[in-house]
Amino acid sequence: MDWTSTLEREVKLREAKGPFKFVAEPETYGQVAYVLTNANKFKFTVTPLGRGSHLIGPPRGSDVALSTLRLNGVVEVSRPNSFVTVKAGSDFNEVQRTLSKDGLFLPFIHNGTVGGLASINAPGPFSTWAGFPRNALLGSRLVTGYGSLILSGGRTAKFSSGYKIWKALSGTMGWLGVYVELTFRTLPSPEEVKVGEVGGEWRSILRFRPWGLLFNVEEGKGRTLAVFAGSKNYVDSVLRDAGLRETEMPNLELDCPKVIGLHVTRGTEDQVLSSLSPSRGIGFLGTGYSRLCTEESEGFIRSKIRGFAVVERGKAKDYWGFSSTVLCLLKEALDPGRVLSPGLFDNCLTG
Repeated sequence: MDWTSTLEREVKLREAKGPFKFVAEPETYGQVAYVLTNANKFKFTVTPLGRGSHLIGPPRGSDVALSTLRLNGVVEVSRPNSFVTVKAGSDFNEVQRTLSKDGLFLPFIHNGTVGGLASINAPGPFSTWAGFPRNALLGSRLVTGYGSLILSGGRTAKFSSGYKIWKALSGTMGWLGVYVELTFRTLPSPEEVKVGEVGGEWRSILRFRPWGLLFNVEEGKGRTLAVFAGSKNYVDSVLRDAGLRETEMPNLELDCPKVIGLHVTRGTEDQVLSSLSPSRGIGFLGTGYSRLCTEESEGFIRSKIRGFAVVERGKAKDYWGFSSTVLCLLKEALDPGRVLSPGLFDNCLTG
């Protein structure tokens, strides 16, 4: 019996085009575990995907694309305890609309699945204050590379027992395991969100407690933007007191052939971006993270900064620019058969 007939018996499996031979469409957490258990048994490779609209790093393929889109729906919303539990394939914007009915929201912007939000772990317009998605992730159900379905974390911010496997997966884009259900800490939904342009030193705005600070570069010109949220009266008064001119939220998605992400010292994002003079870029001030459009090689960018430069999109010889012993040890522990996302971080697996 081959692995395709085995999967077809338990999981929806269809032929695919492009970098994948087949697409598996599990409808239960157990079916996700079944796919990965058989991947180890029959030696085929698997790439977890939501919509596949935010792929980062080198182009890659595998025998099977494991789609999470049929794992869809909000499991529980708790306003008293400020959390939401949701299946990984759920549309993030649909989840936000559901939360808004209870006066809650998640302080992120993402046009994709909730599992994709956690797996990418990219900052957003509120991240100066709210941090990265990983910071709001309280726990998850996940499937390891060897096919074990485990519950890691909890539903309260004080949960701390055991290894934080649910956080270790965040940012690794399905290379260590597959999120099937996630629990996030929620916040009260703000009545108003407004953006103001900062005319002087951006650190002077910190005393007004902005939710986000962005350094936005367009056509080579940079400007600092402060994001405020809360009641309408509060937001209007703080923009007035800070002397900021109201403006629009910039488009945080960079639509260009080559995008490089910069990981630098927190608070230097604007300086680093300015020194590279990109035509388009966005710095999430205070997070250590920026993105820019560039035609320069990754080697050239790395020679100009003190930090890490990751090629998110476009052709490159070395996408990541670093190796990680810890990452390799986690891979050995969670996916010893190396069936998940082949080609993604394999440059650190030379031992």
